Amino acid sequence: MLEGRSLTEPIRRILSKEHGSVKFCKASVSKIDYANRVVHINSNDKVSFDLLVVGIGAENATFGIPGVKEHACFLKELEDAREIRQRVINCIEQASQEQNDTEIERKLHMVVVGGGPTGIETAAEMRDFFRNDVQRLFPKLSDKVKITLVEALPSVLQMFPKGLIEYTESKFLAEHIDILKNTKVKRATETHIEAEVTQPDGSIKTELVPYGVLVWAAGNAVRPVVRDLMDQLPEQASSRRGLLVDEYLRVKGTQGVWALGDCTATRYSATGQVAHQEGAYLAQFLNNADANAGEDMARSQLPPPFEYTHQGSLAYVGDGCAIADLSVFGKNMPFAGALTHILWRIAYIKMCISSRNQYFIAGDWLGAAIFGRSMSTN
Repeated sequence: MLEGRSLTEPIRRILSKEHGSVKFCKASVSKIDYANRVVHINSNDKVSFDLLVVGIGAENATFGIPGVKEHACFLKELEDAREIRQRVINCIEQASQEQNDTEIERKLHMVVVGGGPTGIETAAEMRDFFRNDVQRLFPKLSDKVKITLVEALPSVLQMFPKGLIEYTESKFLAEHIDILKNTKVKRATETHIEAEVTQPDGSIKTELVPYGVLVWAAGNAVRPVVRDLMDQLPEQASSRRGLLVDEYLRVKGTQGVWALGDCTATRYSATGQVAHQEGAYLAQFLNNADANAGEDMARSQLPPPFEYTHQGSLAYVGDGCAIADLSVFGKNMPFAGALTHILWRIAYIKMCISSRNQYFIAGDWLGAAIFGRSMSTN
């Protein structure tokens, strides 16, 4: 529905407002050498630092399950979304020419692993796409499409209140999206996943679930660069989820190094809302600190500890409806339905980096509503 160019904002366009006070270096970080205060980039280049902020996020957690990296689509970067789109459209085209009913059924089965907001929204958007666009162009296939959501825990959307979880499950039931709870993926092949399902009596049943497209949205894992930095610091030995930071976002065991977002292990959820507030807090501190203090900046007068303010959680659940658990006058209030979807869209428009993004995203939504989503593969 949204074009990649609508979602992204060139970093140099943002930095142009700083009138040359910020130097941008497009590079891949291979190692952070804390002892020598050097960041290794690309193959042989180095960047020395006095102060360092680590905010490189996390990678997809596969939990060491065989076949996941080789056969699943992930959903963390823009290129991941493009890959999913390509595979879905390819499966539709292949199914339209297939003669074997079993193979048609497999190619039109979309499996999403992960019952958090990302997995829920992916399954919901897929259903909308098949109902509103594929049905128009491939009417003979639309009734054969199947979407299954796989969740290892007893419930989806565990960060939401029970009423909103039940609302989501009822919407999925009405939209013919199957939810397999208490189901752990043990192996993935090119054509199916092998899963262990915990039955109500506690027994384990193994099932083979064929698929055309497998989307993996089952959590975060520490990036190798961050893991290497953690291995250099004895104070990080107890952490498995990411860098341990104190209440000022300082990396424990370091001087002059901060971290924020999904690369850290805190009591907060790994969401953009948390990372945004952490970034604003840290930027204000660094801007107000003595720019000539070097490493001593870490020991300069500290601001109040970082405090996260939860403004609410949102998730799109399909058919023009969304759910929201919002903080209203200090109390969490649940909302659901079509009006909540409007609120969901307003919230995402407001989170855009620039008015340019806002304009193009609104235009993409309007275009999709009038003309439908594009079925092109480019």
